[in-house]
Amino acid sequence: MKKIAFYLFALCASFSLHAQFTISPTAGGSLTTVNYNFPEEFKTQIVYRYFAGVQSSYSFSEKFSTGIGLQYATKGYETDAANPIWNSEAKFKYLEIMPFVEYRIFRPIGLIAGGSIGLLLDEKYKSAQTDWGSPIIDTVNPLDISGSIGFKVYLHEIFVSLIYNNSLVSTSSIHYTDEQGVEVGVGKQYNQSLSIGVGYNFHLKSKS
Repeated sequence: MKKIAFYLFALCASFSLHAQFTISPTAGGSLTTVNYNFPEEFKTQIVYRYFAGVQSSYSFSEKFSTGIGLQYATKGYETDAANPIWNSEAKFKYLEIMPFVEYRIFRPIGLIAGGSIGLLLDEKYKSAQTDWGSPIIDTVNPLDISGSIGFKVYLHEIFVSLIYNNSLVSTSSIHYTDEQGVEVGVGKQYNQSLSIGVGYNFHLKSKS
C-alpha cells in the first residue's frame, strides 16, 4: 500500500511540472456511520474520525476544474443495542483515490462532485468487554467504491470543504438464516461520512 501511495503522489507531482496545476494538502474530521439495511433492529450511531491527504487539480477556465486526490481516512460506526453491554464500535482505515470535478458558482464558492476508491488498510473492533482488536477473518471488502458531493469555500489560497460520501457498492454482506438454516435475508453495509476539511492551494506554473 505504501508503494501505491508513493507512485500516486509522484504521478501528481510529475503532472504539476508540465502544466499549470494546483497542489493542495488537506486535513480534517469526519462524522461517519454505516447504512445497514437488514435486520431492522441493528442500529448504528455516528462516530468521529479524521483524514489527511493531498489533491492535484487543473483549471480549464475560471469556472471548471478537475483533479484527483489521495488521502488516508478512517471511518466506522458504533452500534446502538438495547442492552449497553452488547454495544460495540468499528474502525476502518482506508487509502482513498479520489477523482473529482469542480464548478465555481461564485468566485469564492465551488461545487464538488466525484467519487473514491478506498483500499482497506485495516479494520478493528472493540466492545464493552474488549479493547481494540482485529478480527481473525476480514469481514469488510478490500475496496470501498463510493460517490461524493459537496462544496468548497475559498479565502484567498485557503479553503474549507464540506463533502458527503456514500458507498455505491456494499462493503460487507451477512447472510441471515432461521433455525432451519433457511436464508431469511442479507444484511448489506454501506459506509457514509460527512467530512469538513481545510486546505491550502499551491499554484504551479507550466515550464516555459
